[in-house]
Amino acid sequence: MKIAPLLRPRAGMTIVDACAAPGGKTLHLAVLSDDQAEIFAVEVHAHRAKMIQEQKERLGMHSVQVVHADFLTFEKVCDAVLLDAPCSGLGSIARKPDIKWTVEKKDLDDLAALQTKMLNHAADLLRPGGTLVYSVCTLTRAEGDAQVEKILAKRADLELDWIADDELTFSQRTPAGGVRMLPHRDRGDGFFVARFRKKI
Repeated sequence: MKIAPLLRPRAGMTIVDACAAPGGKTLHLAVLSDDQAEIFAVEVHAHRAKMIQEQKERLGMHSVQVVHADFLTFEKVCDAVLLDAPCSGLGSIARKPDIKWTVEKKDLDDLAALQTKMLNHAADLLRPGGTLVYSVCTLTRAEGDAQVEKILAKRADLELDWIADDELTFSQRTPAGGVRMLPHRDRGDGFFVARFRKKI
């Protein structure tokens, strides 16, 4: 699924890819901005950060800076944040059926709490007028609509930035204003995506 274009990347922007590995979205951002943006690929796991570094060097993408760090400790004022957050992965259950036996309610609660923290931190980093895209490869309400509702209730400086029909192929708009990709309709993994704008 092509999430990177939802940030509307262009030359001169400062962009943060918050959970960047394995690097496909980061490199797509670099291509879309003609390798003329300043892109920070933040990844908490060293071996995965190294993977992004190797890919960006192989492709000669000079606009990408790989940062081995926990996103919650990363500080960089920016124009856009892509937060493809850690999640339960239940949207990929067709490919990984064992997930239904390994994911427990406590896991969902812990992940939802982490997603809330990450969303809030991403919003903190944005300049006024900046864009935040939140995505998860799951269909649970706690990791999707509930996150949208919480962040909008908490932050008066953030508003939904509606995803147009021609920007992304999706099956369903959600009550909170996000969109869902449903496996049985879209022939892929289940996803939830929402886009926000920081008010000027």
